[in-house]
Amino acid sequence: MKPLVSIIIPNYNRALFIADCIQSVYEQSYRPIELIVVDDGSTDNSIQIITDCQTKLNNSTDFKLVILQQKNSGANRARNYGFEQSKGRYIQWLDSDDLLLPHKISSQISAFSETIDVVYSQAQFFSEFPENLLDKYWGSIPKGNSSDYFEFPWQTMCALYKKTILDQFGVWQEDLSLSDDWEFAMRYKIKSRVEFLDEISSLYRDHKGARVGNNLSIQKINSLTSVLMTTYALSKENNLIDNYLKKRYFSRLTYCFMQSGALGCYDDKIKVWRKLVEINRLKAILLMPLIFAGKSVFKFFLKVFKKIAEG
Repeated sequence: MKPLVSIIIPNYNRALFIADCIQSVYEQSYRPIELIVVDDGSTDNSIQIITDCQTKLNNSTDFKLVILQQKNSGANRARNYGFEQSKGRYIQWLDSDDLLLPHKISSQISAFSETIDVVYSQAQFFSEFPENLLDKYWGSIPKGNSSDYFEFPWQTMCALYKKTILDQFGVWQEDLSLSDDWEFAMRYKIKSRVEFLDEISSLYRDHKGARVGNNLSIQKINSLTSVLMTTYALSKENNLIDNYLKKRYFSRLTYCFMQSGALGCYDDKIKVWRKLVEINRLKAILLMPLIFAGKSVFKFFLKVFKKIAEG
């Protein structure tokens, strides 16, 4: 008998998209599947839609839709709650506005072996409707150099995990409000045995308008800083740090340093600066005069920093 796959969807006010997301799971060529939808305290009619899907789709012994509910605690808590209740040997995370292509689970299951912990492939962007495909993708093809340990390796839906490896290296960090997906993917890229399957197996909805990374707050900057520090330390522990990675981490943390200063958070910018000293002492010393600068100075240098980074 083939192993059970648990697919976990966190949902918050996605009444417009959740039925299509669930249907994409039901249309998988692979069985058996346990689909766990965790509603994160939605205030729209999501629950009714999910319940209707459950009534319609729970019609066989090899597909089961389980509905869990929690008070609004964020997507990562919902993902972890779903994982805690899951029974599958393999785990697939899926956001409620994205879609899996019918072959996704089947092809990735076939790529596993005793020496592989995670299999990922690419997700293609689409606009509004799945037919409106864009020439843009998540899921970077490995280059075989240190950039593999910094560039975002895969989006949430791209990878399939052995449950045993998730038990070993942990689930989603619930205290993060920014770059939590990058942290999760990099943790498994660094610590586990990963296989890239060269195909498109899922679809990522390209939303217009506001994004999580906009309207940065000190909470979000601290989250990004924490992720960068943790991942740098993990890379160092696994002997991956070279000049390329030092430059990338220094640049990204300098951005956090500037943002902390622009938001007027003295203690936070000191914490980031100390990490910069660890990565490149000479360059960090050049930033020392900014430690006591006011918000307006940081905002000016932040604009300069962004132009340099973009140019």
